[in-house]
Amino acid sequence: GCLLLLRGGRGGGASQRRLLGELLLLLLLAAPMALLVAGTPATAFDEFAQWLPNTRYLVEQARYWTWPDWIGISSKPGYPNASAVVPLLTAQLAGPDVEAPFKTFVVILLAAFGATLASLVAPRWPTGVARPATAILARIAFVAGGCLVAFVDPFMDPRIGFTAYTDAPSAIVIAIAVLAAAFGLGAARRGTERAASGWFAWAGLLSLTLILLRQTNLVLVAAMIGGCGLLLLVLRAGTIRLRLRWA
Repeated sequence: GCLLLLRGGRGGGASQRRLLGELLLLLLLAAPMALLVAGTPATAFDEFAQWLPNTRYLVEQARYWTWPDWIGISSKPGYPNASAVVPLLTAQLAGPDVEAPFKTFVVILLAAFGATLASLVAPRWPTGVARPATAILARIAFVAGGCLVAFVDPFMDPRIGFTAYTDAPSAIVIAIAVLAAAFGLGAARRGTERAASGWFAWAGLLSLTLILLRQTNLVLVAAMIGGCGLLLLVLRAGTIRLRLRWA
């Protein structure tokens, strides 16, 4: 998904190399935590009740549940299966595995969110760097710092976050969706409709991902849409008042 955001045209090669380098750095920083989490056995009740059985069936049968296969195996066969798609893809590429892929994906997703926070802070940090080597070290420090902040977050319970549960991925995705929506609101305020449409489209795709992760995330999506709609109305009302004042 990050590769789809690469810019083309003049200077695109340098941007691609820098982004790919940061992605590789992100994977390297997340690798120790990912290996630790991947080797941790499942312990939560809901993992055995529905998440892991749903995932195992999809990986082994390459299809979703059909009646009466789930009887006595999964308590909630109709749960959204977005989390089961990650182990399915891993099974197609590297062999069947049920427990480790999604937990590893959560670690990478969490590290990516930390890097996103770092990318917001980095432009505001007065470095005054002139040498390329020092600039590279500064970018590495920002990415590493963002990953560290994400991993040591006191609100992140590893007993829930690093499992087959979709609580932690939902929190990360809604945070990124709100960030995309905020950029869209900023672009709308500046009058750049094309940029605003692009950011709102990304927020919409992330909202769809939220619903595929958990049906109850409809509440979060509705709250985000309602907040964005209210802010757009406030911005539109402010523009109308300004035009009336000039008139």
